[in-house]
Amino acid sequence: MITEQKLKIYKKYKGDIDHFARSGRVKERSIFNDRDWHQILELHQGFLLISKGKASKEFENNYQDLLKNYINDVEVISKIEKYFNRL
Repeated sequence: MITEQKLKIYKKYKGDIDHFARSGRVKERSIFNDRDWHQILELHQGFLLISKGKASKEFENNYQDLLKNYINDVEVISKIEKYFNRL
């Protein structure tokens, strides 16, 4: 599950998994793993396709389901979408 704390770690390393692998603190690594990282990347890629009008309606519906599967907090969903908008 992607939490606000995990999103903060992702933002800290600006989505650069190599930077996280080299510089991530032990505590951060205990909270945030590769699976979490890839889930955020998957959401970001889907968000980009939808925001650029390149996605089908079915993809958009599946994306909404994916958001709910990966994030169970409405506030975190809002924060991650705002973050993606700024990139």
